[in-house]
Amino acid sequence: MTIGTLSAAWWLGRNSQEAVPPAPEVPREPAALQRYLEERESAVPRLRPHLAKAIRWADPAHPRRMPLALVYLHGYSGSHRELFPVCECLAEGWGANVFLSRLAGHGRDGAAMAEAGVGDWLADAREALAIGRRLGERVVVVGTSTGGTLAAWLAAALDQARVAGYVLMSPNFGPRHPLSELLLLPGARTWASWIHGRTHRFETLTEDHARYATAEFPTRALIPMMRLVAMARAMDLEAIRSPVQVLFSPQDRVVSPAAIRGAYDRLGSSRKELVAIDEPEDPGRHILAGDVLSPATTGRVVGEVRRFMAPVLEREEAWEG
Repeated sequence: MTIGTLSAAWWLGRNSQEAVPPAPEVPREPAALQRYLEERESAVPRLRPHLAKAIRWADPAHPRRMPLALVYLHGYSGSHRELFPVCECLAEGWGANVFLSRLAGHGRDGAAMAEAGVGDWLADAREALAIGRRLGERVVVVGTSTGGTLAAWLAAALDQARVAGYVLMSPNFGPRHPLSELLLLPGARTWASWIHGRTHRFETLTEDHARYATAEFPTRALIPMMRLVAMARAMDLEAIRSPVQVLFSPQDRVVSPAAIRGAYDRLGSSRKELVAIDEPEDPGRHILAGDVLSPATTGRVVGEVRRFMAPVLEREEAWEG
């Protein structure tokens, strides 16, 4: 790639900021909040039910707001099942409610992936945080891959009242594919298929992996993902003050470990930590834990997050509303 191409991609990233979506109106009462999600998700065409947005109540028999809630933002072409049972284990240990989000276009079919844009995902992330605040006095936001990118956007762009901290797993600050930056150039929707092919696909490794991911979709659907990445790289990460833990594999074959380290170095948080998970079982070394691709490292990942968050959650002021 030429210096001119790289410069053009950088300029487009610096000038492709999306407006912050308005705060959504989210019901306060637990039963109403549950209905809100079920009604909205039931209206989504071709949605796979097991991948819909969902609340996991700490006490299903008596759903109520708890001192802490956990919000999960999944990765591009993935779903909230990609990391299971990491969030569930964390929530059980903390006595927390959990909101499992679903990014627009996901959980349906390949064609739907091309219907979503950056603004849709920013709105999804903002809704997830709003729901998290209904579920808990304080919130921990966990994001994997592009969900980690969205979590970083939340940390940089929004008021951080009642956010205890952020956990970014394999955050996407730049794909490893050497031609990915070309998707930021003008006219990419027209000519991307000339380079990448009309359809992007990846191999699913197990039956569950196929059930929980969208493995084939139009190549043009990658363009909003790259625009989000460019926007994240241009954000004022130095202004982030919330605690941030970043977990990654130095051997990640999907996103750039160097880009992760660069973004981490820019974080302004006084409490931050970069944790290397060296050998996740995922052949792409990208999904760091979870039954679907990397079950052997689930215990370690859960333990690392608990250890990092413990001092934050133990402070009395962390529970003030």
